[in-house]
Amino acid sequence: KDPTKRIVFVFHCEFSSERAPSLLRYMRSEDRNIHASNYPALHYPELYLLEGGYKALFEHST
Repeated sequence: KDPTKRIVFVFHCEFSSERAPSLLRYMRSEDRNIHASNYPALHYPELYLLEGGYKALFEHST
């Protein structure tokens, strides 16, 4: 594992109001459970939610 490289997850769905936030919370929860004995360590510390979903991204970028 290269310590200079970062793994970043960006969760999104159409509006980022239900599915993406739910999946992000699930992934964070599982990561916390795996590292429960070594809190606050995380395997994936960088989880992001695309605000407004891909709908807002495309509206903003056009």
